[in-house]
Amino acid sequence: MLIEKMLIYMELFSKEWVKELKLSEKTPIEYTDKEDITSIAFYRDKDCKEAVKGFVESGQTIYVRVTTRGLDDSDIALFVYRHGMVTEEETSINGSVYKASGETDAKGIAVLEIKTDASWLKEKQSETFDIFVLEGSAKETAVIMPNGRGYTERNTTKFFQMDKDKGILLLSMPRQDVEVEQSKTMVQEVNTEKNKCPRCEQDITLDEIKRICVDEKGNCLIKDTTMIAAAIPYLNQYRKKVGIDTCVSKAHFLAQIAQETKFYQLQEQFKYSNPERMRGIFKSYFETFGSLSAQQKEAKRLSDLSKDSNNWPKVANAIYGPTHPLWKNHTNKGDGWRYSGKGFKQITWKDNYDKIEKYYNQYMKLKDEKNISWVSGDNSYKLKVSAKDAITSALAYWGAWGINHIAKENSENCVREVTAKINTKLEGLNERIRYFNKAVEVLYVKNVLLAILYLQKIVKVQ
Repeated sequence: MLIEKMLIYMELFSKEWVKELKLSEKTPIEYTDKEDITSIAFYRDKDCKEAVKGFVESGQTIYVRVTTRGLDDSDIALFVYRHGMVTEEETSINGSVYKASGETDAKGIAVLEIKTDASWLKEKQSETFDIFVLEGSAKETAVIMPNGRGYTERNTTKFFQMDKDKGILLLSMPRQDVEVEQSKTMVQEVNTEKNKCPRCEQDITLDEIKRICVDEKGNCLIKDTTMIAAAIPYLNQYRKKVGIDTCVSKAHFLAQIAQETKFYQLQEQFKYSNPERMRGIFKSYFETFGSLSAQQKEAKRLSDLSKDSNNWPKVANAIYGPTHPLWKNHTNKGDGWRYSGKGFKQITWKDNYDKIEKYYNQYMKLKDEKNISWVSGDNSYKLKVSAKDAITSALAYWGAWGINHIAKENSENCVREVTAKINTKLEGLNERIRYFNKAVEVLYVKNVLLAILYLQKIVKVQ
C-alpha cells in the first residue's frame, strides 16, 4: 500500500509555530484547525530576500509575503489605506489607495505585489500608509466592525489582529534625478525639513492611546475616555512646544501618563486600607510623630478615614499639610488637598504648580494667548476638570524638568532615567517599561528610527 507523506505543522501552547517538531515529554502539543494570517512582511524583490527598511520611494514596487495557517490554496486580499483611516470606532472605510488579490500555495504562503505611485502623496510630501491583509478577494468590499473586526463581504469570520494583519508603509518622493553634466556619482543630502518622518509628524490618536494603556492580556485600562478624548487636540497642539516631536518621545510621554493616571484618574486617590503600606508611602510625614507606636496610631487613624472618599480631603490635608517637612508652603487651610496630585501627570506640591505655571506662560503659550494661572485661589482644580489644563500641565512638567532631553532612546534604561525625573523612588518602573514597550509597538518606533536614519544619512546617487 502506498502511503503519502504529509507536511504537518504543530502549534505549541505558547502559540509559536515550529517546523519538523520532535515529540518531547516536556513540551505538550495541541492541534489547531484555526484559520489565521500569522504574519506579513515587506520585501523589495519578488524572491523576498531583501527586506524593506525605512522609506519606499514612490513609483517603486514592493512585495508582501503573507504567511497563513489553515488557509492553504485560499484567496487573500490586500488593501492599502492612508494612515489612521481604519479604526476600531468606525465601520466605514475611507482613504483607500490600492488593493490586490492573490492565492496562497499549498503551504499557506502568498506573495502579493504593491505598485506604489506618487499620486498617493499629498502635496508631494512623505506619508504613512496602513496595509491590511484579509482572507477573501479584493474585488469584494472590505468592512470594519467594532473591536477591530474586519472582513470582506463574503467572509464574516475574519478578525483583524493589529500585530499580524496590519503593516506599515513609509512612502517618500523619489530622489532627485542626476542633472545633466553632473558627475555620475554625486552626493545628495536628503532635505529633512521636506522629508520628515511622516509618523513623527502624525497626531497622537485616541485609538493609539487605548492600545498602549492595556493590561498584560491586552485589555484597555482606561475606564472613562471622556477627558482624554477631549484633551487629545490640546496634546497635539502643544506637545511640540516641549519637544515631543518624534515617535520615541511620544512613546516615553504616553507610557509615563499611562502609569500615572491611566489617562482618566485626574485626582490623586487617598484610599489606603493597609495602614502599614500607607506609613511606608508617606514615610516623611509619619516620621514627624516620633515613636513607632505614635506613627502606627496616626497611620491607623488616616487609613480608617480614607476608606470613605468623602474624607479624602481630610487625609490629604493631614499628609500634605504644613507639618510635612516638604510642604512648608502649604500654609493656607486646605492646601494639602488643593495641591495634591491632579491632571494627567498628577502634579503635586504647590512649588511644582508654581514652576509649571511659569514655564507654560514663558514657553508654551500660543500667539495672543493669555497667561494661565494654576496656583492662586482654587485654580489648581482646573487640572482635574478642564481637559486642556489637565494635559497642558503634564506637558509643562515635561518641559520644565527637561525630560525631553533624556527621552531619546528606545531602551529600558532610558525609561528608568525618564522615570527618575518624574518619580525619584522609581515607583511603578516595571509597569512604565511595559507601557513603553507597548507604545514602541503601537507607534512603530523601531521602523521610524530606521526611517530617520534613512532620511538623515548622506545618500550616493548613481
